Amino acid sequence: MTGVHDEKNKICPNCGGLLEDGYATIPFIVNNDTIIVVKNVPAEICSDCHEPFTNGVVTDRVLELLKRLKLLKSEVSVVSFTPGQYALP
Repeated sequence: MTGVHDEKNKICPNCGGLLEDGYATIPFIVNNDTIIVVKNVPAEICSDCHEPFTNGVVTDRVLELLKRLKLLKSEVSVVSFTPGQYALP
């Protein structure tokens, strides 16, 4: 989900493709028995391999969301990352 890349050139560290601002749908498998899909995550997305990369603030907020959803003990959850709930600086 996260990766180190050159901010100036916005190059994908996986394949060298161009990173473009957008929104990603990111699936997570938690504890080998829970699937959580987070939609509308602000990310830089590679135009070639489509890998999303999130900044530190977004990553922290997604991790907090995952922690909360683990408490539900649901097998599958699909949620939307909304800036209204998680205001980005």
